[in-house]
Amino acid sequence: MKIRNGFGGENVVTSYPPFVKYPSIAEDCPQIWGQKGYVFEKVDGSLSQVRNTSMGLVGGSKSNYLIGNRISFSTWFSEYLAWMRKNESLHALPKNVIMFGEWLVPRSIEYDPKKINKFYFIDLAFISDGKPVIYDYDEARDYLKAWGVQDVQVLDPIAKNVIFDPESIKHTKNNCRSVLREGDIEGVILKDYRNQQFAKCLNDAYSEIRTQEKDLESQYINPPRIKKALVRLEEDYGVKAPSLDQLALQVARDVKKESGFSFDLQAVKGVIRAREYYHRK
Repeated sequence: MKIRNGFGGENVVTSYPPFVKYPSIAEDCPQIWGQKGYVFEKVDGSLSQVRNTSMGLVGGSKSNYLIGNRISFSTWFSEYLAWMRKNESLHALPKNVIMFGEWLVPRSIEYDPKKINKFYFIDLAFISDGKPVIYDYDEARDYLKAWGVQDVQVLDPIAKNVIFDPESIKHTKNNCRSVLREGDIEGVILKDYRNQQFAKCLNDAYSEIRTQEKDLESQYINPPRIKKALVRLEEDYGVKAPSLDQLALQVARDVKKESGFSFDLQAVKGVIRAREYYHRK
């Protein structure tokens, strides 16, 4: 876009680069078994990102940049942006990389109050053909240190350079203690940086897939699934008190995208209503 500079010439005003999302992490990812990589504690925060662009620093949520009226969609957006704008060290980030993290806000898990409202580093990526390519975790940490990036919480992995095995991961996700609160972890994130493959394995209490249930509706429509849909409706669309129709549509979309199953909307609404999973405020 070009605008007149008031002196007979033109100034070129650039726009933000196309938004690049963090890779989707599936809960059911059998191809990860037998691969080698890192095991991290799953953090129940809000996925965020920072980019240094020709327009200056810009923050993002899971789905888009936090600019314009989107800032009003969720309360954590403005808190996160305030942290970003005060952190001068972020200007050292190269313009071809994205720093991804979790902004830790209270959700379904009660974390240590001293550890919330902070940015927890997840990954660093460079952009290739419009997609993120994730750096090895240790390499990324070295880059952040070399650039002098500050006020970013960097967590040590639970384990690294391990072969992912279903039984050992199951034991870890159900028995490991959280470093962010007094209690168990929500689950684990498995990252094979060499092959750019990622997966999540959740503690049974927080899983969105209940394989022990007999019918598909019970396996895929449950309280964690409802919570996730509500968060997505608020943060992506600014819908804070969705109707049952809106919620059911989002749940059906999430299940279809993540697991490949298609549910009739009336069936989804019936499950939500019958099990009292949602009461509109």
